[in-house]
Amino acid sequence: MAAALALSLAGVAHAQVACSSLTNPVYVGGSSAVKPFATGVAKDLASLATPITIIYSGLGSCVGI
Repeated sequence: MAAALALSLAGVAHAQVACSSLTNPVYVGGSSAVKPFATGVAKDLASLATPITIIYSGLGSCVGI
């Protein structure tokens, strides 16, 4: 899960992660300004009894979340 988070937080990553291998994925796209916040939240959500994986894609401010 940490690998998926790291790859997803790298912006538009070209690595492939099978969606079925992620635990409760939540997809977030938008400004790069949200990246530090998403990283902190992702760590907390990954440690829950039922983990949640944040998948972030830096699409730019114009797209938004």
